[in-house]
Amino acid sequence: MSKTSEERYITDVLPQKAQETVNGQTLQLRWWKAQLGYYALADVTPAVLVECHDQLARDHKNSTANRYLGALSHAFSVAVREWG
Repeated sequence: MSKTSEERYITDVLPQKAQETVNGQTLQLRWWKAQLGYYALADVTPAVLVECHDQLARDHKNSTANRYLGALSHAFSVAVREWG
């Protein structure tokens, strides 16, 4: 059975980062999976991401919401660039 992109990112990419980054981004990516896990990739539109960002910003500082978005952006970039 193959790993999901999230699992692959967490096991292959995050260990190359500093431990505090690993802890934070693991939490962030699991949050994104809970929000977007049922979407097909083609359905993850800018509007959906803005809605999720706004939800985060209601409960956290805007900078925290931006960090969550940055973690997702990097995971998508690696998946597209390296895993097709």
